[in-house]
Amino acid sequence: EHNEQLPFLDVLIIRNSENKLEFDVYRKETATLRYIPNDSHHPFQHKMASFNFLIHRLLNFPLSKERFEHEKQLIKNIAKSNGYSLHLIDKDTDNSKFASLPYEPKFTRRLDKIFKNININLVYNSKNKLQTLLGNPKDKINNNEKSGIYEISCKDCDQKYIGQTKRSILTRFKEHMAHLKYGRTEKSCVAQHAFDKLG
Repeated sequence: EHNEQLPFLDVLIIRNSENKLEFDVYRKETATLRYIPNDSHHPFQHKMASFNFLIHRLLNFPLSKERFEHEKQLIKNIAKSNGYSLHLIDKDTDNSKFASLPYEPKFTRRLDKIFKNININLVYNSKNKLQTLLGNPKDKINNNEKSGIYEISCKDCDQKYIGQTKRSILTRFKEHMAHLKYGRTEKSCVAQHAFDKLG
């Protein structure tokens, strides 16, 4: 926790002046606001996938009215900067149903019209998936060599640290250990906890 705020995945947990918890959307400083441009030659559903995620998060996070409006405006700014109409953000899609079909340019528009009449949105998938084109790699990558979400448990108490890294989990673990070794506890919650236990 830093400055009464704790980021966890894409949630920012905030302790307010009344010692109550509030929530906001968390974005890393390196997060980009670039998405698939509206004028790109992708299926429309692929282009809208990111915005559907942003809207779903907006509607499902327990945000205050002010934070809700701020996040909604940010999503509109993202849409505008990527060439999309702002009414796409305002429409309510809560009651929509989805079905997945292979993407066929000749039939896509016709199918969209037919299925929209019965309140079903089509989601198209590519026939040539990257894994199919490349095949299965012979040597499987060890989980510790992958990026992603990881958990470190303290052997002396029941506390756990859950983190996320774009580099390998092993590399991030070594960084935690280096921060502990050289006393850089302000750079690692894991190092700080271990230092407190040792001290």
